[in-house]
Amino acid sequence: MFRHVFLAGLALWFIGTLYFRLAPSGLPSPSLARTIPFYAVSAVVALIVSRLLMRWIGVPAEARPAAAALFILPTLILDAFATAFFPRVFPNLPPGAAPTFGGLMLVSAAGAVIGAWLPR
Repeated sequence: MFRHVFLAGLALWFIGTLYFRLAPSGLPSPSLARTIPFYAVSAVVALIVSRLLMRWIGVPAEARPAAAALFILPTLILDAFATAFFPRVFPNLPPGAAPTFGGLMLVSAAGAVIGAWLPR
């Protein structure tokens, strides 16, 4: 079960990375008016996806916090490198978007963890 959660997190990380790599402009310009709503929507989407995924895989409620750690692990590790080497990983995006991207990954991971801790 935990292996499936980790592999799902890895697959979603890969799909998300491909999206940002191929998207002509996948991030809002770093302004408060655009970034905060973008982060909020992303956190809610991650919350919903993590809850649906846990239910689909059959993770019992008491194991969801541990499963959430494995689910977000690929994002936390691999996107640290993607952010550090942002211009090489995402040549299609402006280098100044790296902080917005890093924040987006953290906010999304937080949404996934919150989704695991919320009661049914």
